[in-house]
Amino acid sequence: MLHGAMDVETFNKALPAFHKLAVEHLTSNVDLHVESNYVKSYSGKWCSFISLRLDQTNLEFVVSYNEFYQEPVLHHLRDHNPGITVDIEQCFPEVHPVLQRTFLFLHQCETKELMQSLEPKSPVRYLVSWFGIYLSYIDAGLSLRVPEQAYTSVLS
Repeated sequence: MLHGAMDVETFNKALPAFHKLAVEHLTSNVDLHVESNYVKSYSGKWCSFISLRLDQTNLEFVVSYNEFYQEPVLHHLRDHNPGITVDIEQCFPEVHPVLQRTFLFLHQCETKELMQSLEPKSPVRYLVSWFGIYLSYIDAGLSLRVPEQAYTSVLS
């Protein structure tokens, strides 16, 4: 069981399974289509990229690891424009350290404390829970609902 923190090695090992679950189990209250998605390593730094089409809106998400915060971090874009912000004070433009593109960075204050209270049982569950929480800040109509049996298929 994780206790509110995740190291980079654990993150890198869990990322492909998390990515698979996220792509397969994202839901929306409008028509959702996954345009593209991948997990890649750039100079040893792993990230998960998901591009969605929601009705007339494009959303891009990048999940990567921040060594300073020692936590996963979420960068996102709406309609390929870092100037379109969401209604969150902790969201600001930043050049993604791996992809070298400007995204909105969701600063996740107190992530460790939040994740300690949830007590996820595995690194993959940690990432799914974490992403599901912060996803709703980006678009209230999006959610990540992973059925219990889906974990078995990616963790075996």
